[in-house]
Amino acid sequence: MCMLTVCVILQTIVIVLLSISALQSDPTDDIKCQHKLAFEAAYGPQDLRFQSVAHEFDHLWEGMEGNSTTLDLEDPRLDGELMETSISMFHQLHCLSSMRHAIQMARDGKDPGLDYHDNGHWPHCLDYLHKTILCWADGTPERYPMNPDGSFIHFIDGTRDIRQCGDSRKLIDMMNDAGKQVGAKAFTGASAW
Repeated sequence: MCMLTVCVILQTIVIVLLSISALQSDPTDDIKCQHKLAFEAAYGPQDLRFQSVAHEFDHLWEGMEGNSTTLDLEDPRLDGELMETSISMFHQLHCLSSMRHAIQMARDGKDPGLDYHDNGHWPHCLDYLHKTILCWADGTPERYPMNPDGSFIHFIDGTRDIRQCGDSRKLIDMMNDAGKQVGAKAFTGASAW
């Protein structure tokens, strides 16, 4: 009898907690659930422009700085009051841009700093992207690409492997609707190989 009572009480607590959780849904849930609306795609051919730190490609990284990557969203911690917010995808792209800039500085003979003691920005980004990759834990098997003749390219670049992709168009549209001009172009999947 006692065990049955404990089970009923625990079940009631779980139901109450789930009900409270449903009532307190975060207004940004649809933003956070990009992978629930995922599609399958391969990255497609490598874009060599994004593999360069040459200044001639700086324009590809424009719109990844400062408040162009933030917008005001309701903060549930502040009873729905608006607060400047960064969306992860744009923060991540901003961090890549920051690290690219640090490499450019070093290449141009300027000291970008060694760690957070010298520069608080790119070292934060290195740590942030490290944690982001571990958080997403993408388990997509990446294999050697196969040539049309059946031979293999012995370099795993991950561009031809099918994976789950979130819909970046939705996030870019949201930023554009908020009057932000982000430099990112939507990834819609690779065209035919």
